[in-house]
Amino acid sequence: LDTRSTVRFEMTCRGISFSMMDATASVDDGNRRKMSTSSHDEPPEEEDDKNMDEKKDETGEAKEGDGTNDEPMESDDKPEEESKEKDASKDKTQSSRTSKRLRSQQITSGKIAERQSNRKSFEYCFLAATMSCTKAEFKKQVQEAKKLEKRSNGHGSWSNPGLISRGSQLGTNVLLEAKERLSASSLGAFVEQFGTQSCQPVDLLLKYLGHVALNVHDVFVTDPRGPLELTSSILTGFDLYINRTNSKQRLALMFFEPVETTGSFKASLELFALDLLYCELLLKRCERYAPTHVDFDDDSNIVARMLLPLLEAFDALEQSVERTKGLEENLIQIFLMLGIRSKWLAAGFYLWRRRISQVVFESREAEDEAVCYIDEASKAFESPTVKFTSVATPHLVSPGRHETHWKEIRPNLLAKLRDDIQASSVVSHAKQRFQELVGSLDKSDDQPEATIPKASASTLTSIGEDLFERYQESHDKPGAKHMELVEDFLSVHGEDLSTLINSADQDDDDELVVDPIPVQSVGVDSLIQMSNPSILSILITCFNVDDDHREHSIRLLAHVVLTAKDLFDELLARSVQSQGGDSMEDSQSDDDSMISDDDSHNMDTNARNTDELKARQCGLFVIFLIGKITSIFSTAMDDEERNYCCLSSDCNALLVCMFALLRDWTCGGGKRWLLPDDSSDQVLFLVIVHFMEALRCSAPADRCKELERFFFVGIARTMIAQSNSLLSMVNIQGSRIGRATRQKLCIKQAELLGLVLNELGHLLSENLVTIDDLQIRPTEIIAGAESGEKDTPIISKQETLLFFDAVLRLWKYGSLALSGDDQADKSAAVCSSFDRPIVRSIQTPLIVAITGLCGSAIRTTTEAHSDESGVDQLCLTDFYDSDASANEWLLDSGDPEASGLRQRMRLLLQTICHAVYSINIVTTVAGDKGAVSNLSLVESRHESGPLLPVVATRVLNFFADSLLVNFGSGTDTASRRESLWAKEYPYTTRSTGEILDALLRRSYRWLFGFTLVGEKEKISTGKDTVVTTSSPDYQARTLQPESTSAAAQLYRCIVRTYPSGRRSAPKSALEVVSSALPPIEETQKSRILKDFVFQSNSTEMGTESVLRLMEKTESWNRPFEKIKDLLDQEQDVPETGTVATGDSSTADEALRVRRGISSELASGQVPANLADSGHKGKLDSSSEDERLLCLKHEEEASKKFLAIIDDICLGNAKDTTSWYRAAQCVTLKAELIADRLGLTKGYARSDDFSVPSQRRRPKKLLPLDVLEAEQKREDLQLSQNWVTVVGQDLSVYVRHPWSSFTSLQACSDEIKKSFNDRRNGDKSQKALEMTALKKLEKMHASQKFLEWQEAWGGIFVYSLKKLALRLLCTALFMVESKEEVESDDKILNSEICEAIGVALYSSMMASQNYGYPMHTMSEDRKRNIATVAKVAFEHAANGIQEDDSQETWDLVFMVGKCHEKIASTFKREIFAESTRLYEKQMSLAMNSYASALKQARDIDDDGGHVISQQGGSSHGSTEVLYRIHASRLKCLIYLAACDDDFIEKAEAEVLRVTEAHCYKVQDRAETTTESLGNRDRIWNVLADVVAGLAQCRVDDHFFHRSVYRHAQALMWAPVLLDPSSREGSLGMVQATKSRTVRGLNNSTHAAYSAEVVIRTLFDKKRAQLCAVWLTSDASNSPFQILNSSNRKYDSLRGKYVGAYIESLRLCNRWSELEQFTKLLCHSKRDAANYFQASALVGGNPPLKSHTNDCLLFKKDVTLMSQGFGLSAKRQANSVFAEFIMKKITDTDSENRMEVETNLKQAYACFLRLHCSDDDIKRTSAIRYGVSSIKEVEALCQAFLETDHANTVKTDSNDWSGGAQKKSIFDEALSKCRALFPTLSGNFLFKQSSKSKEKDSTSGGKKRKRPSESAESGDPNTKSFQVSVPEDAAAGDTFVTTINYGDNVTKKVKLTVPEGNPKTLRFSLKISD
Repeated sequence: LDTRSTVRFEMTCRGISFSMMDATASVDDGNRRKMSTSSHDEPPEEEDDKNMDEKKDETGEAKEGDGTNDEPMESDDKPEEESKEKDASKDKTQSSRTSKRLRSQQITSGKIAERQSNRKSFEYCFLAATMSCTKAEFKKQVQEAKKLEKRSNGHGSWSNPGLISRGSQLGTNVLLEAKERLSASSLGAFVEQFGTQSCQPVDLLLKYLGHVALNVHDVFVTDPRGPLELTSSILTGFDLYINRTNSKQRLALMFFEPVETTGSFKASLELFALDLLYCELLLKRCERYAPTHVDFDDDSNIVARMLLPLLEAFDALEQSVERTKGLEENLIQIFLMLGIRSKWLAAGFYLWRRRISQVVFESREAEDEAVCYIDEASKAFESPTVKFTSVATPHLVSPGRHETHWKEIRPNLLAKLRDDIQASSVVSHAKQRFQELVGSLDKSDDQPEATIPKASASTLTSIGEDLFERYQESHDKPGAKHMELVEDFLSVHGEDLSTLINSADQDDDDELVVDPIPVQSVGVDSLIQMSNPSILSILITCFNVDDDHREHSIRLLAHVVLTAKDLFDELLARSVQSQGGDSMEDSQSDDDSMISDDDSHNMDTNARNTDELKARQCGLFVIFLIGKITSIFSTAMDDEERNYCCLSSDCNALLVCMFALLRDWTCGGGKRWLLPDDSSDQVLFLVIVHFMEALRCSAPADRCKELERFFFVGIARTMIAQSNSLLSMVNIQGSRIGRATRQKLCIKQAELLGLVLNELGHLLSENLVTIDDLQIRPTEIIAGAESGEKDTPIISKQETLLFFDAVLRLWKYGSLALSGDDQADKSAAVCSSFDRPIVRSIQTPLIVAITGLCGSAIRTTTEAHSDESGVDQLCLTDFYDSDASANEWLLDSGDPEASGLRQRMRLLLQTICHAVYSINIVTTVAGDKGAVSNLSLVESRHESGPLLPVVATRVLNFFADSLLVNFGSGTDTASRRESLWAKEYPYTTRSTGEILDALLRRSYRWLFGFTLVGEKEKISTGKDTVVTTSSPDYQARTLQPESTSAAAQLYRCIVRTYPSGRRSAPKSALEVVSSALPPIEETQKSRILKDFVFQSNSTEMGTESVLRLMEKTESWNRPFEKIKDLLDQEQDVPETGTVATGDSSTADEALRVRRGISSELASGQVPANLADSGHKGKLDSSSEDERLLCLKHEEEASKKFLAIIDDICLGNAKDTTSWYRAAQCVTLKAELIADRLGLTKGYARSDDFSVPSQRRRPKKLLPLDVLEAEQKREDLQLSQNWVTVVGQDLSVYVRHPWSSFTSLQACSDEIKKSFNDRRNGDKSQKALEMTALKKLEKMHASQKFLEWQEAWGGIFVYSLKKLALRLLCTALFMVESKEEVESDDKILNSEICEAIGVALYSSMMASQNYGYPMHTMSEDRKRNIATVAKVAFEHAANGIQEDDSQETWDLVFMVGKCHEKIASTFKREIFAESTRLYEKQMSLAMNSYASALKQARDIDDDGGHVISQQGGSSHGSTEVLYRIHASRLKCLIYLAACDDDFIEKAEAEVLRVTEAHCYKVQDRAETTTESLGNRDRIWNVLADVVAGLAQCRVDDHFFHRSVYRHAQALMWAPVLLDPSSREGSLGMVQATKSRTVRGLNNSTHAAYSAEVVIRTLFDKKRAQLCAVWLTSDASNSPFQILNSSNRKYDSLRGKYVGAYIESLRLCNRWSELEQFTKLLCHSKRDAANYFQASALVGGNPPLKSHTNDCLLFKKDVTLMSQGFGLSAKRQANSVFAEFIMKKITDTDSENRMEVETNLKQAYACFLRLHCSDDDIKRTSAIRYGVSSIKEVEALCQAFLETDHANTVKTDSNDWSGGAQKKSIFDEALSKCRALFPTLSGNFLFKQSSKSKEKDSTSGGKKRKRPSESAESGDPNTKSFQVSVPEDAAAGDTFVTTINYGDNVTKKVKLTVPEGNPKTLRFSLKISD
């Protein structure tokens, strides 16, 4: 051997020698003595705090403190007394030099500073509340507790007792064992015998191994460290010998040589012993790993090759013994022992093969072989030559071989093992049956999870029952076999446990991960995937087939868990021993924190020795099984089975096991294998929490409390251990080498600690303190744990002190401010970069735990805490100033009984005050971000919200209720409970109450997102301030209170926050409260009221019913008979409920809160101007969130309405205002929807602005009776198949918004469902509604979303208006039914009548009749509605006139408008001798206008009417003045359109109406003289009308209506002057007449004068196109309300825009029209068009801009085509087409350039239609040759003027008239696309005119056509035309090759323009 090998050999021998063991034991003994000596000098208790305060960073810089003023505690009393004496003497010396006043001031200021410090000191407040002691007292108690803990065991009560006992025994007894176990066969004797002999090292090694082989028992027994180290050393020796002798090349090393070769039986026996020992140790090593991959020279193969020769060698030796006589008896007995060992070796080998075999029949064959060799070994003991009864085998013991038969071989043990093997054959047999069953199943592709057949299920059940007989014993009994299940499962799934745990935690459905422990019954496919299942998997799978075995499953899994935990403990202990640790303190050493970042990658490899690897697998196995037990318990068991499991002893054992594993895993030996990226510790704690949560949900009440106490003890001890470990780790002053890794480990431990603290706080907040006889007692789970009730874990006094000490030390570290975070306390010390992520992980959870402790662990003090001066250190004076009301509790009343009561109340208030201040201090540190992101581990709790605000609200509300109940003025129980609902705290507790409510408001803001008492408010208590702020980016949370009681507490906090009623509570806060309340049971009264309100057929409020109600005619109150008696009754529910904490009735509490919430939500103003709020500030803009905005407004109105209805049903039915306000809500929603629907007639209704080019044929005049009959027939015809409401319940139209497609579909589904329950009512009406509903569903199914939306919109509007009218009539009925009518009732009556009139009149606007289908209103219906509206306005005016006649001008004005509406329905009445109704109604209308004008002018003269908004409709008397002259102008225009047969009668009638109300009163006599003819009188009326209209504009230059009418009057002036004129508006008026009409020019056409006037509305570029504004006022008149809708606004804009375009057309204003067209193209989309475009894409935002909307009128989308924007663009583009056709007519056909320009302009005009060819061809204009599409006509005319028209081909057989036009159109379109491929609709006239002017002025040449450029232009420029690739889109580029010259090519890159051209034409300059 070389020198190196010799040294290694010597080191091996010395390592196993007794001398080395003795020396090691001596060193350990010396170290222990030093430790015991140093333990007498204990460091002071403040060392940890001192280290934390003074610890330095790795760079050497000192860390900043945390801001606390805790004084260090003195370790000895003597120095403290000496210091006090010195201070006293010093004070005496100073007192002689200081005056008494100065000393008094110093004492006072010092006391004030001390009070301020106590108020801000968390330690002071927290200890006073929880421990009822001062800081000094607590520190002394903690110091004594730590001393007691160290005396009881040197490692504290939180360590693992089992591991400590093993380590202690190992350290103290090692020397004794080494000295007592000396013998001649020991290794020490071998060293002494051969140490002096000279021999070769290899020979010496062989002799050493032979000595061990013959003396196995003595060698292994005397080893002090156990068999593991010695086995490793011996195997190393064998390996060394094999390498040195080159024996490795042999298949198997065999030392044995027969006696014939050695010549000595002893020598052969020694060689046989060597082979046997080597083979035994190799097999022992094989069992320590799973042979998944076996090499050729692996141990298992060596053993297999050596076994047979070894048995043959024994047979040879046996023959030698028989042949040889005279052998020593000792050698014979050794030979017999070796023979038995060889048989046992063979049996062990086959047992190992059976266990690892993956094939069932191989396993059974190995089992049979093992039984045979066991029998041979047993028979060997029966030999008469055997003189021994057992064979000791200590060298065979290992962690996996813990049975007795491995320690020694005895016949009885062998017989028992044989029986066990034979019994366990059922396992292999069952596995074989299971695999055969799985193999017989067929996988189905059609059914992925097909059910197992019944026969197979029965077989599985039989297999499970057979297996369970072997494992049904308890795990702690001697015969338990659960270790087999553990070993078998780990051998199969040991390496996959981490993956299995992660997949189970994430609920993955990955098919690759097969669940080995299925919770539910598996299907065929899952069963087939179990190719090699473990025994446990087979058992659970079989049990899941039958529900009767679920209890067996969970019990079996529990026993397996406990067995795996025992194995984990044993392996972990051996791992600690193998690494030289003598206690668990080694595992908590700081060595792992000092590693470098590079070493962290190798940590896993270094820690993965065999024992640790298997121990980790056992721990993961426990985690995995606990999760499965929880799932089975929660999902697969019924209530009875859960109850039984909760009460079983296995449940307690599992709980102990789980917390013990958590302790060992995170703070014990398992801590070493935790990596920074390993989350197994958090998964383990999560599994524990889920298991405990499942038990708590199913256990009885008593058992639940026991479980909670157990859980509290477990997590409390875990918290202490984790906090000690974390704080010790962060205080290490290490180098920067391992800083990053140490920080990761600290963060990991802090995250686990945060989870523990969160669960601790949540648990404690659910178990708050109790107050009995004004005494606070801790919660039962803490009190029970301290007293040790029943069998729960007991917490000693020392443990309690250490627990609170850990909380304080954690707070000292965790309260450091996080720089950059939203911390409220900016004065706190900022932590370093190392500590910041650690503090962030524990800060908020620590606050949660502290808050929970303040609510569950506080107690009233029973001892005095006075200092030397006798002052109580915990007195209330530290928290209140001298003038505070709480100081009254310090006064003595003189009555002993009263004094005792006052003292208890004082102590109660004192304790609550301490707790509240503690919560205030800790929550101030928390930031908004941390508070709202800290969620619970359990997902079911996420609905409650973040943990911190949830826990804080529970605790703080309990304190608030306690103050209100115990300190209120009530004397009996009922009155004291009633004090809960007080609006303020009792007088003596208001300071504390203010802090409580401030904290509650902050917590509710964190929890729900709303802010109470403003965005920022400071609530001061003395000199302390609690700030409640709202983050600017804070979003509202969609959460609700966790219970009805929590909702009631929130409501009481809101009431206390807004006690005076001056400010209303936020609506969001009230809605949160309402969301958590249970639904109220319907009473008979509420049911009748809701049926009356919402049933569509309950009361039909038609025009006749409304008319009877207002006029009080016969049966006027019949519609209200159902509710008449209910309105007079009192409430059928109690006004108030007796509610308190604990034993109150939840229903009464919920009812009281519901009534208060409904009253609050119902109060306040109705959302005003809701219909136009979506466009306020951006009137015609439509943003991408238009639907969301409309949806928000709809929900706002619906919530207000439902709150009012709830308030009515809950007892406020008598309130007339509530009914009136409810009607306003639904009216606003109806208006909102109507504004976004559009109008059937469209918005551009300006047909009579100018004189038509062709006089319309007037309709035939009819007698009155015939006219009325015809109008009724028309109404009946329109009403056929017209559905107003679908369904009987109108509430669906209130609850469901129309703006959302999802909500609209839900509304449709609900209505459809209601038809199934609808049995009463008119069958025909039901059939009609069903037919309509089917049509609507068909629209939705065919994706006609626009028609579907509009149809439902019409139904919505009609239903809501119907509901509003019903509510208004109910309110009017209630006022009219009063016997005594007061002045307020009269005003209310007038307001209701006015609202009814407005509602009726608004339904006539634009003659729109809603419902399905929507259509134009008939004249008969319009007249009926106008009649009732007129009566309503008259009643409203009459009600006010009794008090103040000047307040009715707006109502009188509306009466006139109603008369005018009625008059319009009688225009077709024939002229007779009697006065027509048209004249009568118009006269009444003019008289009403005149009366209203007089009243309005009187108010204007008095300064009563102030115009608050410019523009709009708030112009007072100007509105009335305009209306008079506008109506007069309408009469004149009506006269111009009359039939010539009745012209004279018509002129007389019009003059009678119009001349009665002239603007110029002084000229009235002149205008009515008989000398003037009708023509002159009519002209004078026109001049007077124009003067009045012009005056309106003079009075208010923002008044826009008069501008339109003024221009209209000028347009009609030529016809009114001369009816026979054929020029119409283009006629001229002579100067003698024109001078009397303002603005009429005699030198130009009348249209030019009108254009000048109308132009003033378009003089600027405005977003709304014209000078019209939509405004609102605080007190709107009926007229203003009607004009504030978007429909009216867009109608005015449409009318003005149409008039302006018409005037431009007549005046041929090309340039102005071009500018206005640009403005139209860039204008924003109106609201109705946005909704229509959005509906086309399924309710999503429109995909394209509105500038690309098709302008072509389409009948299937009438409302969209008639929209404001599209109508204006269509009209402007049509005028452009007329201009082009005029230009074509005026263009010389020889001028080819102009002809081509006309074609280009016509093509651009056509492109602006944005329609396809098919859209044009589907119109009647093309099919029948009608020239209604002017753009097509212009394109065709322009094309026919070109030379290309010669190629047009037509079908001569087509006589429809459209064939020729279609052919021309197709050819023109094709040619234009080829000529102008890049042209867009933006090409306008101005561009061409400018270029033309530029060419003419510059003298340039005419622009040549592209085809002529190469010929007549530059000869080097050539034109090319190429094809565009088919797949190329607009904007794409492509490369093409052109040819020119003599075979010259060139590549050109081109871009595809818009318009999808097929070819492109371009020119290039070709160089020579």
